[in-house]
Amino acid sequence: MGWRGRPGRALCRRDGGYRVAPAAAAGAMTENMLARLAAIQRQAAELQSAVSAVQSQPQPQEGRGTDPGGWVSVTVDARGLPSRIEVRTGWQRRVAPEELGALVMVASAEALSDLTRAWSESVDVDPLRSDVGAAYPDGQEPPASTLQRAEVYGHARDPLTLTEEVLVALKAAQTSPEDAAPTGRGSAGNGAVTVALGPGGLSSCAIDARWAAQHGASGLNRALVEALSDARQALDERAERRRADAQNLTDLMNDALATLVRLEDRQPKER
Repeated sequence: MGWRGRPGRALCRRDGGYRVAPAAAAGAMTENMLARLAAIQRQAAELQSAVSAVQSQPQPQEGRGTDPGGWVSVTVDARGLPSRIEVRTGWQRRVAPEELGALVMVASAEALSDLTRAWSESVDVDPLRSDVGAAYPDGQEPPASTLQRAEVYGHARDPLTLTEEVLVALKAAQTSPEDAAPTGRGSAGNGAVTVALGPGGLSSCAIDARWAAQHGASGLNRALVEALSDARQALDERAERRRADAQNLTDLMNDALATLVRLEDRQPKER
């Protein structure tokens, strides 16, 4: 089923059917969509500028924490992900094997707290407060004439093809699991040691008590290194896929903006 209409007119839905609308009405609709897309683009650029200003400041590279007894230590990197998990020699004298996984989680939480404290003491967040929305405070939007002069970053494309790609991307986003945050899991010792990572850092650590009782600190630490390495690799791979999907949506938005600009330029001007 194709679209029908005369040059200079557009189809608008009304009461379950379609009627022919004057070019002026279609132009106003396009202008409004263009203004909204340009506003989103402007706000995203402001936020990116502010975030870049914060990221350019010196930031702590790691945080360290231990369990209350000091038998398990965890080091996290600048992202809050554990880079090292270590169990002290002689842990069997004071720690039950069933407690090892929980102590790893306690030490990880302490390491994150240490990183957070160091970050809050070293980073100035004033750029985020001053830059975002400074041009148009209190939720005000700039006039449409200003928005239409915003730089277009995308490429004008065939509207039908672009619409189809947008619908496919939106359907994929809607059908993705609600807990779509990237996670990574790793294991070692034939599954005796498992580690799970998420955006917030270490989300779980399980160590089989019987297996742990048969291995010293060196065996435990080797297994933790292996499991942690696998988990970080899996997390990075999933995060990269999510970044690619997000970039695709950004590119589609920019192309939609460029296409609307082209359509607006082609609209007959009112006399």
